[in-house]
This record gives sequence, structure tokens and C-alpha cells, in this order.
Amino acid sequence: MMTNEDRFAKTEDEIAYRRSVDEKIAKDPYGDSFEHFARLCRSYTGSNFLDSGSTYGYTYNKPMRTKDAPAIRFEREDYKCKTADEWLDKMRELAELEPHEPVRLSDLGDNTPGEVMVWVSLEHWMAHHLQATSETRWLNRLYAWWESRLHDSDRSFDTDEFIAWAHEARKASLAGVKEWDEFEEIEARAQRVKFLRSVPDHEHRRELLALLKEDDEHLFSDVLVDDGEPPTCARIGRISGGNTYNDENDLSQDLQWHAYGAERRDLYGVKLLAVQPHCGCDARGGYPQPVWYSVEDSDAGWVDWRVQFWLGDGNDVESSHLRFVPLDWWRAQKPDLDTLPLPGVGRHADPDDWDESLATIVEDNGEKWILIYAGGDRHESAPVGCANVRYHCGEIF
Repeated sequence: MMTNEDRFAKTEDEIAYRRSVDEKIAKDPYGDSFEHFARLCRSYTGSNFLDSGSTYGYTYNKPMRTKDAPAIRFEREDYKCKTADEWLDKMRELAELEPHEPVRLSDLGDNTPGEVMVWVSLEHWMAHHLQATSETRWLNRLYAWWESRLHDSDRSFDTDEFIAWAHEARKASLAGVKEWDEFEEIEARAQRVKFLRSVPDHEHRRELLALLKEDDEHLFSDVLVDDGEPPTCARIGRISGGNTYNDENDLSQDLQWHAYGAERRDLYGVKLLAVQPHCGCDARGGYPQPVWYSVEDSDAGWVDWRVQFWLGDGNDVESSHLRFVPLDWWRAQKPDLDTLPLPGVGRHADPDDWDESLATIVEDNGEKWILIYAGGDRHESAPVGCANVRYHCGEIF
């Protein structure tokens, strides 16, 4: 029987994969396996009045990514030079060559067609940076309860409002538990009664108290901060937040994020991250309920959303100076290639003996294209035509 989710899959294999993912995460819906993030990034978010007629389709309709898919994916961007012959004709035009003249490596430059398009799989990024703990699993259950029982469904998800409410809930659940003096106990019990009255349904109130008792780690207890001054108490609060749609990034889909911490009020102090991958059409809508995860990264590497490139000689290079060129043409440049520092071989090795698996090669229109340094930032040990291009996104390769 086909489920509501199955109708978004376009093949039987996709339906089977989605079902296998759902079965795997069912017992631990707030875990941190790759399958958890694959499902999150294809969450059904319906339609939105900002979707511009859904011209570009919905992300939740796209195939669910698999763990063995490339974490960093390349494409060649060139709509006018679709074939190697068209590329050579364009190069002759740019270099002012005659139709019969050969194109050389020395003719390459910033105007060379074949610009680089690169994406970092959001699912792989999440699997690398986000961790599920007993705290975050409890927090997600509490948030789901709050969202379904108390929050105004007509408003967008509000993580700040939830955190403020959770602090009050935690405080009320502790009332009368510790050893208070008489006046403090009376005041604490009054606070507890006042808070619980904000949850009018008796059954909902019992659910909430049961959830609060599960907070063994005391997530919302005050944190003692010793920063050289007299120690003070801090509570979990908002540090920052944003949407990658508004920033330079190479992620495969946009991500709305909300960062929280206690000890420090900067990105280095983030301990909790609520994430909402964009699964709709227009970026102004189409976000699922936030899911909370732990971030244990003192270097704030989780905000690294751009792919960085460097050449074999260790020099950084901008992607604007890289190009995809026809592989057969590149291999034919033997006189020039004899001087290139090719990866895995000596400086004067025969290119025919070079293992192409060491390079970044894509297939487009039935032809192979190789990623090379096309010039711009001059590097003494990495001349134009060098294919020893390496890349990473933080610690993701």
C-alpha cells in the first residue's frame, strides 16, 4: 500500500529506500545517523503562498540522498559550450586564433569557459557536525510536546519562546523538591501552581510533569561560569541564528539554524543547535519543525559552509581560477605537461602513466572534463594547467 510519503518518490527503488529509512529511525526518531538527516532533509512541508507557483519544484520531492553519495559534488557550468568542440571553438575566439590553430595551455585564463559548480551535501554536513545525546533527545520530545499542546500553530516555529518557556517549566518542576526555608517553599509551590495552571488540560499536565522528570542531566539548570571574575550563574540562551540563504555557502540546500549556549555568548560557546533544512520551494517558507542537536566544536567549524581549494604545492586558490576543460585535450598537451607537478608522479613523468583517479573529473554530455588551475593567482610551482587540485569543506572531503 502506498503511503502519503511514497507519492513523493518517483521510482520503486526510491520508495523502498524511503521506507527502509523510516523503519531504521522509527525506534530513535531524534538520533544522528546519516539516515536521520536524509529523512530530515526530505521532510514534507506542504505548499506555501510564497512558492511562486512551485516553478522550481519542492525539495521534499527530490530523491533522498544515500550515505555513499559524494559529500562534495561537482558540476561543470557552461550552457554555450556543451561539447569539447564547442569549447575549443570558443577558446580560439577568445585567444584570437585561426580556426585551424591548436589551443594551448598558455591560452587559458579567467575568461576560459567551464566554470566550477560545487555543492556540499547538507546531509553529510549534519552527520559530521551534529550529535544526538540524551539531553537533545529529551529536548526534542519536550519541544514536540510544547509545539503540539501549547504553541500557537498559526505562528512560525519560535525556538526562543520555547527556551524561555522551558526554563520556567524546569523551575516549576523543581519547586518543593529541594530543601527550602519556609518562605521560599511557599513561594516556590505558588510558582509551581501558577505554571501548571497555564496547562489547563489535566492529561497534558501529567504528560508535561513526566517529561520534566526525565531531565536527568538538568539541561535547564543554571550553569556556573568562572571567567576570572567572581563566578556567576548563566542559563542557556540564544547566541545567534540565521539562514544560509542569506550567506555565501555551498550547501546542497538552505538551512535555518538557531544556536544556544550558556558559558560563552559567541559561536565558540554554542552547545545546542536547532536546525531546519529548507524542504519547500521558495526559501521564505517550507521549513519543518526544528530538531535539536549538540555541537561539540570549540573551533566553531560547523559554520564552515564553503568549499576551500588548494593546489598540490599547498597554495590556496579561488574557485574563480579553476575550470573544467576537456580531458582528451588536456592529456594532449604533452610538451607543456612535462613540466607540471602532477599528483602522485614525478615532475617529468609521462601524463599517459598518470592515474586519472587522482584528479577531479566529471562527465557532461557524454564527454569527460578535468578540473585544472586555469591561471589568475600565479603560483611558481603550480603553472597553468595543473590538475593537482585539492578541496575540503572544514573536515569534509
